[in-house]
Amino acid sequence: MLAHGAKNQCAMVLPTAFECGKSHVFGKDLGYLLIMERETHSGVTWRRDPDLVPYPDAVAQMESRVAAIRAGTAPELVWLLEHPPLYTAGTSARAEDLLTPDRFPVYKTGRGGEYTYHGPGQRVAYVMLDLKRRGPDLRHFVWQLEEWIIRSLAELGVTGERRVGRVGIWVERGGGR
Repeated sequence: MLAHGAKNQCAMVLPTAFECGKSHVFGKDLGYLLIMERETHSGVTWRRDPDLVPYPDAVAQMESRVAAIRAGTAPELVWLLEHPPLYTAGTSARAEDLLTPDRFPVYKTGRGGEYTYHGPGQRVAYVMLDLKRRGPDLRHFVWQLEEWIIRSLAELGVTGERRVGRVGIWVERGGGR
């Protein structure tokens, strides 16, 4: 649920109580975060990288951060970034499914699914949270995270939606796509 208060503040009531100083965080016409890193009063740090982040570098940084979160030496993190053109291959990915397998680097991941393209202009949000602290219902947590994304997009005038049989939050590109 979004709540608006004084000084153009917004707060998302979720397990992590995400909040933002809208006038400081969102660009007027840009629709993306402008800040580099900011910790909220809920203890979750927001980070945005302005440059493309190579996938192996992102994975190494996330693994290090997750270890620090588990050890209690770093706050939780929501990291917004873009990658150079690449594919990630989930556990169901089959090499023969890529029509041009040498077009971009391919990185195997431990996530489910097949291939996912990542590249410039596609913002990725990596969420590193202590799920033990947030309760045992992972499906409900994922639903809340999706709802947060939908409501955050709505604040930017973008309609995000869940689609039956699809994973993630989808934004229509026009022409029903």
